[in-house]
This record gives sequence, structure tokens and C-alpha cells, in this order.
Amino acid sequence: MDKKQAQNDGRDNQRAFRWGIVAVIVLVVLAIAGYRILSERRGATSTMQPSVLPAPAEAPKPPGQ
Repeated sequence: MDKKQAQNDGRDNQRAFRWGIVAVIVLVVLAIAGYRILSERRGATSTMQPSVLPAPAEAPKPPGQ
């Protein structure tokens, strides 16, 4: 392999590595943003609010009273 081809291959490898790093950073940022948006939505819905318990009923009377 000649020297010029080796240099071009090295540049191509560096370029691919940089693109890969940028893609990973973008995916991580998007994942964090998506998580924050979904967690805010879940916090705003009533499913995350404590449920209201019904008032305790009177104890049932035994039969015959």
C-alpha cells in the first residue's frame, strides 16, 4: 500500500470516528430531553396524584340485631 493511500485511510477513519462521536452525543441529548418531557407529563397527570380513599363504612351488624 502506498503512503498516500494510508494517509487517506487514516483521515477517513478519523472522520468516521468524529461522526460517530457526534451521533452518540446527539442521541444522548435527545434521550435526556425525551425523558424530561415524559416525566413532566407524567407529573402533570392525575395518575401520579395520591388517590382519594373512600370514607370508612360502618362495621356491618351481625344478623339478627
